[in-house]
Amino acid sequence: MNLFQFIIPRENISGLSIEPKVLRLVYLTEASGSAKKVQSTSEVELPDSVIEQGLLKKPKVLTAAAAKLLKQAKPKPLKFPYVIASLPQANTYSQLITFPPLPEYRLAEAVSVNAALTLPLSLSQAYLDWQVVEELTDRIVVLVSLAARTIVDPYIQALKEAGLQLIALEMPSFSLGRVFNLPPAGMSVLLRESIEGLLAVAYKNNLPLFVRQQTWGELGFNGNSGAPALEQVSEIMGREIRRLRAYLTVEHPAYAWQPVQLHTGRAQAQTLAKSVSAISGSEVRLATNIINGLPSNEWLSAAGAACRGLIPRSQDSLNSLLPVGTESLYEQQKTLSFISTARTISLVVLGLYLAVYLGVFLLLNWMNIGLARQVERQSKLPLSPETAVLEYQARDFNARVSELQILPPLPQALRSRYIKATSALATAGINFTHLTIPEGEPVVINIQATAQTRENLVNFKRRLEASSGVGSVRLPVANLVLKENIPFSVNFTLDLP
Repeated sequence: MNLFQFIIPRENISGLSIEPKVLRLVYLTEASGSAKKVQSTSEVELPDSVIEQGLLKKPKVLTAAAAKLLKQAKPKPLKFPYVIASLPQANTYSQLITFPPLPEYRLAEAVSVNAALTLPLSLSQAYLDWQVVEELTDRIVVLVSLAARTIVDPYIQALKEAGLQLIALEMPSFSLGRVFNLPPAGMSVLLRESIEGLLAVAYKNNLPLFVRQQTWGELGFNGNSGAPALEQVSEIMGREIRRLRAYLTVEHPAYAWQPVQLHTGRAQAQTLAKSVSAISGSEVRLATNIINGLPSNEWLSAAGAACRGLIPRSQDSLNSLLPVGTESLYEQQKTLSFISTARTISLVVLGLYLAVYLGVFLLLNWMNIGLARQVERQSKLPLSPETAVLEYQARDFNARVSELQILPPLPQALRSRYIKATSALATAGINFTHLTIPEGEPVVINIQATAQTRENLVNFKRRLEASSGVGSVRLPVANLVLKENIPFSVNFTLDLP
């Protein structure tokens, strides 16, 4: 997986079959070759009269049923909401239109003009989509799909309210074309028998060229016990194949008639195929599908829609009856996937950041606790005599400091008197360099000065000691070692007259 696929992963898509009596959901994955493997299925039955002739009569009931599909999926619930849905075939239209070779922008305009003239609905009242079936040197064959907005919109809204996100909306005939092994060349007719009637679809390149769905009553069987017996259904199918061949070989002469594919749930399927082949005059084979693990053949429409979800996104230009093109919806899906991935990455990064932060916090807390314990252990160790003395002195010093009081500063006039009185004490050969008069009682004068000779220093000390008002004279003895230019500091108390 490259970085782009990691940031914007390919979202899984399920197939949803909307039928008059039931909703069926199938999630597939690729198997060997062209086969597909069923991973999850879900089925919710619908009450009577919810869907009649393709019309959604009770949208709220459909919403409630569709909301259960993801949770009830087996063998495990599905977490992704993206679906490709197959609508009831009734009240939907498809038609082949042949054009001369045209550039793509002209072809889209030609399709719209031709559809407006030939199809039974106004384009302003319908959802229309088209795709190229065959592009030759002399012609382009286009398959157009059409459904009224009044038919489609209620389904879109009901599924949206159920929490499902539609990627594409198509007819069952399109879905069924993906699940059967149909001949790759020419035109192949699929006959599918059910309890309600007979579905006939002519395919070219697995795309429906012609669709006709009839009840058993419309086909001439008036019994009340469901499907006709083997002999009766053989006659009905044989007659229907002759009609289809007469019409389709004239309508599409360029496509070679291929063996008819018969899909039936009868136990005597092989006998039925031989009987129908003899009556119709055309080769009839039993249809085989490429899906492994479906609960029954009733799930084929949902499986066919799920097969479309496995097509590479860039190659899905198939018809869809939604107001927004499939390509745009895939882009929206990629955007939502990117947002989801970005949110997940952000949460992971945030989780890692919180984990690192918590780890560092716990580590520092553990280290602090360890240091506190170490200090506590060391504080309990016996002290050396020298350390005990220092500790005592430190505590005594702290106690004395705590007893000091902050005294108000000396008034300026009083300070000037102290300076004058101190200056008068100077003797010959003494030069004052600094005078400090701190606050407090008594006033202790600190003088820093220089004596020219030792004799001048001795005379100055004697003058201090002999002066009245001067006391507590302290002159460091170390200063008497020098003979000339002797710096000294002296402290003494001074009482003003």
